[in-house]
Amino acid sequence: MRRKRWLAAILAAGTACTALFGCGSRQIVGTEMARPGESSEKELQAWEEAKNTPYGKYPELITYTLGKMTGGNRSNMPERDTYEDNVYTRYLRECLNIQNKDVFEAMEDQYTVNVDMAIASGELPDVMVIEDRETLIRLAEGE
Repeated sequence: MRRKRWLAAILAAGTACTALFGCGSRQIVGTEMARPGESSEKELQAWEEAKNTPYGKYPELITYTLGKMTGGNRSNMPERDTYEDNVYTRYLRECLNIQNKDVFEAMEDQYTVNVDMAIASGELPDVMVIEDRETLIRLAEGE
């Protein structure tokens, strides 16, 4: 069972990365896309570097949405930190210029209900863990 969860999580993350970073497109979540001819050569180089290198920093802030499974102990984060603003997310913002925006946060026992509601409403986050094959099939078939 644990292996299936990991496989589903990896597939969901891969799908989200593909959707977020695309196949060469410049569609950016949370920012307006520059119109052709308006980008400077330096900006185009920065976009190209970010697209083609694993640790390339985006010239504009990229925001991705996240369906988050939370733990009872807040993942042992310091009191002032949140799931959107913590050491890890600040590091990603500094190094890559990306930031998550939580669409929903739910404890493990309510997470599946939140995933089902997101699927039913058609308002899917860019990244979320899928717990079983049936849910993955529903997403793939667009139901």
